[in-house]
Amino acid sequence: MINISRKEKEPLCLAKEKEKEKKGFKKNGDYNCEEVKEKLKKDFLNKCYICEQKKNTDFQAEHFKPHQNKNIDWKFDWNNLFLACSYCNQKKGNRYNTDENNQILDCTNKKHDVGNWIKYEKQNYPKSDFKITALKDDKIVHNTVKFLNEIYNGNKNKKENTENLNDLVSGELRKLYKLIDKFFKGDKKIKKIKKRLSIKSKFCAFKRQIIKDNSIFRKEFEKYFD
Repeated sequence: MINISRKEKEPLCLAKEKEKEKKGFKKNGDYNCEEVKEKLKKDFLNKCYICEQKKNTDFQAEHFKPHQNKNIDWKFDWNNLFLACSYCNQKKGNRYNTDENNQILDCTNKKHDVGNWIKYEKQNYPKSDFKITALKDDKIVHNTVKFLNEIYNGNKNKKENTENLNDLVSGELRKLYKLIDKFFKGDKKIKKIKKRLSIKSKFCAFKRQIIKDNSIFRKEFEKYFD
């Protein structure tokens, strides 16, 4: 999860679909129309806002606040629709953001410093696993950390998803380490490293954590965080 700045204007279809449902012309208005998906992909840099997978074929419009109990305003609120993969959407379900006790961080809220309030690590020894920890002692941060650990470490029923994430994140980190190794061996071309650290890159939070945790790396590369 990384902070995102939304810029796309609300799709016209949302207001139309809301009105149809409100007036009873449709039992269930469509908040997931093609225009919504395309604009969400632009706002969220074509990656799931939770796990940061990129160019996923099963992206969905996910409600940050669940529209349970037929909350039609939340259902069609453009600012409440986020881009998520089906795995993360299913895992989140209606468990979060229904009251003040189960809120998670909003990556589009400038007051929620997701990148500095949470630490993202990929462990290889003694076992291959993810370790997500809170850097700020706050209920909403702890809720988010608990959820992210569920997403990345999963359970037996979602083994195929977590193994896929494990392979994808590990592959991205290996590529970054190779580029950094080349840099310190004399290949000072920075373009590829900048691309790997860009907010547009997949699993950006994990890659930036590597830079932040090493004083030498931080001195050379932190300035390229966009």
